[in-house]
Amino acid sequence: MKATGSTPAIWANGQIVITGRAKDLIIINGRNIWPQDIEWAVEKVAGVRSGGVAAFSVDDGRGERIVVVVERRGMNDEALAALKREISVVIQNAAGAPAEVVLARPHSMVMTSSGKLSRAKVKLKYLDGAFTETSAPSVAKPQVVADVRA
Repeated sequence: MKATGSTPAIWANGQIVITGRAKDLIIINGRNIWPQDIEWAVEKVAGVRSGGVAAFSVDDGRGERIVVVVERRGMNDEALAALKREISVVIQNAAGAPAEVVLARPHSMVMTSSGKLSRAKVKLKYLDGAFTETSAPSVAKPQVVADVRA
C-alpha cells in the first residue's frame, strides 16, 4: 500500500496500476469487497445516473453492513419500488452480500471540484440523515365523488 492510501497492483509487464483506496475497502464477514465493483454494476441499471452511485460500509453496532446510495431519475412510486428491488438483486450478485439501498433525489450527491462523486462525503451526508427516502411526486388519480341528492 502506498502512503497515499492507494492500493497498487503490479502487472506481469511491470506496470503499476492503482486498483483502489484501502480506506474505501468494504469488509463483510471477512470478505474484501471493493465499492467500485458494486458501483459499476449498479450504474448499468436503467434509471440510475452514471457516476451517481456510492457504496460504503457503516458499523451499526452489530457489525459492518453495506449501504449503497443511488442517484435516481424522477419516477413514480411503482417505478421507484421496482428500481430498488432490481438494484438489490444486482448488489447481491456483484458483492455476494445484501445492502441497504438508498434512492437519492436527482442532484443530491456530493461531487468533488473535478466533478467526480465523493464517496466519503456521501457517506457523511448519509450518516447525517440527509438522504430521505421520500417517493417521487406521483400524478394524483382522479377521485369519483358520489353525488348524493336528497
